[in-house]
Amino acid sequence: MISLERQVRLAAGGLVLLGVLAGFFLHPAFPILSGFVGAGMIFAGITDGCGMGVMLAKMPWNRVSAADGAPATGGTCAASLPGTCAAEPQATK
Repeated sequence: MISLERQVRLAAGGLVLLGVLAGFFLHPAFPILSGFVGAGMIFAGITDGCGMGVMLAKMPWNRVSAADGAPATGGTCAASLPGTCAAEPQATK
């Protein structure tokens, strides 16, 4: 399993590359996509909150059941959000 932080880096890098290549080959306005990704990374660095990490944490491949145990180590992008870290003790009903 790829850590959430690595997933965020892969997605951000892919979107930046996509924006640059689409701007070169398709339309000169596409590098705006790269600018939005860069602005999001700056915002995440200042606020310590990562919107892309929150969205990726909700994806099905990042769901962890109790039987699976804790996720692989590494990655802190959305670890501060309640319920996103499988290593946290779960409240019993």
